[in-house]
Amino acid sequence: MINFFKNSFFVIIFLWFNNYVYADSNIYLIQNNKISINQKDILEARKVSKQKAFRIALERLFERIVPQDDKDLFYKFDDTDLTKFVSDYVIKQEDFFNEQYNAIIDVNFNAKEIQSFLEKFDVNLNNAISEDFLVLPIYYHSNSYYLWEKNNGWYFSLRKNYDKNELLKLFFPELNLLNKFKISYKDALGENKEALRKILLEYNKRSAIIIFLKEKYDFEFENYVSKVEVKIFVDDFFYDLADNENLRENISKKNEVDYLAFQTLKALSKWWKNKITTKYKKNKEFDKYLILVEFEKIEQSIKISESLEKNPYVSQLVPKEISKKKIFYELFTHGSIEKLKLALKSSNLDLKFDEKLEILKVVKSK
Repeated sequence: MINFFKNSFFVIIFLWFNNYVYADSNIYLIQNNKISINQKDILEARKVSKQKAFRIALERLFERIVPQDDKDLFYKFDDTDLTKFVSDYVIKQEDFFNEQYNAIIDVNFNAKEIQSFLEKFDVNLNNAISEDFLVLPIYYHSNSYYLWEKNNGWYFSLRKNYDKNELLKLFFPELNLLNKFKISYKDALGENKEALRKILLEYNKRSAIIIFLKEKYDFEFENYVSKVEVKIFVDDFFYDLADNENLRENISKKNEVDYLAFQTLKALSKWWKNKITTKYKKNKEFDKYLILVEFEKIEQSIKISESLEKNPYVSQLVPKEISKKKIFYELFTHGSIEKLKLALKSSNLDLKFDEKLEILKVVKSK
């Protein structure tokens, strides 16, 4: 029997499951950078647009992975050729007419180069993609509640304002009145776990976010009075999103559903970043764990190791001992076990402690 606490490492046994799902999202891929410049020559236009796209994409990358307090580091790149930080790029769309060049360019940054640069400044990093959260947008408007109805304006405002490039992945189910037999607005607001499990099973998700906008019109003062409440359902527990001044009682002369949707999504993004932010450490400061991978086929071990290597908290994975159906690795990480678990969720995996064996296992998320 292995004693983790005396030996100060974890042994993790990886169990293989059919229909194994991997996150295919690339944190360092910044898509749909729109460029528009005046230029007589198309070749020169492409050259200038490429550099402009790199800079726009880099700023968007900083918005994604660097905490607010450290975003001024972006200006350290002002006189730098960004080419070495780019793995590849794709011009998805372009047109050139009357010396006006327009293009949409995807830029894929080199993660190691970016991290190496940020390490010099001892910066924190936000670089773990979440699992898909099922969104249940409830709208109280004109004395009526809306959830699955086609005229749920709150649903459309949230979906319109949601940026798919965010690290927090949200899934908006199609509006379908039949779904209210699985979960109604009363079930959601009343924190009915059984109903939530049903709708999560329907869409093959594990976690949900209930976003409730209550909007009333004050005829005396001729104002809209609105308030947003957010509940997060994870691992069969409810959590309230911390108070945000932009989500408290909002009073305005006009309907501000779009503004509230934008602020709500911003607050949720901040919540996720607070969960995943970790200090990037020098090599000597990495935590080291011993990892045991068990498998039936070699393809399984390869996929498991690839999943680990893509985990943003794993700095290095070193094979130490290999046998027919087992591989021991040394894993170096700058994150905690809890953060490793968070990142594994996007691959439909979870870490569970086996009390009988006194070890951690990676199991398929329920």
